[in-house]
Amino acid sequence: AVARQYAAAIVETVREPLMVLDGTLGVHTANWAYYDTFKTNASETVPLSLFELGNGQWNTPKLHMLLDSVRCHDIACHQFEITHLVPVIGRKTMRLNASRLTVAEDHAPLVLLAIEDITARRESEQRQQFLEAASGAVRESLDYDTTLRVLASLSVPAFADWCMIDVQTTDGQWRRATVVYHAPEQAEQAEQAEQAEQAEQAEQAAHAAADAFAMPGNPVFPVLQTGSSFLAEHISTALLVSRP
Repeated sequence: AVARQYAAAIVETVREPLMVLDGTLGVHTANWAYYDTFKTNASETVPLSLFELGNGQWNTPKLHMLLDSVRCHDIACHQFEITHLVPVIGRKTMRLNASRLTVAEDHAPLVLLAIEDITARRESEQRQQFLEAASGAVRESLDYDTTLRVLASLSVPAFADWCMIDVQTTDGQWRRATVVYHAPEQAEQAEQAEQAEQAEQAEQAAHAAADAFAMPGNPVFPVLQTGSSFLAEHISTALLVSRP
């Protein structure tokens, strides 16, 4: 009992998230750092299985195998990384270390699981790698569209599930330079976004044409009203591009 209290005191005072798992890998206890990091509490954690927590972010075959090795064969788990979308706190990359904890000869061994949030570190590394690769792409190609396609490809899936790049031409129009997506099912999302944007552009063009057509002095109005021909001495550019 003293050994268990001693172990519990250590777990509670450590600043990084820690959990003690029982013989079935259910949560025996967790420290305040764990609850603070994952924005949860004891009633949502103890005595659930580790693999049932949250939205199942820990439920991976690899982690099952590693923790079974810790529990059954006393083979410690070191520096195992897992990236997942965690409820409330978002997408995180965690580094796990686990070891078997024997508190008494007549008590089943426990598993001590330490969790380190390395999301910021990995994101910083990804940004640096992206900048280096993007700089190389700009240096290697003089073709504008090729460079944009490479930059979009570098962004997926490191920073997004899909990437769409539009460029404005010298005449003020917009054109789609490239679309890159990580998974086939995301192609539909990209297509829907493109269709919505095209519809918006068409609507803006229609409004612009209508505004030009309704300009004061437009010679089309008296022709429509009277049915008589009209000789216009000057035709503006705005009127030429307008449509009745």
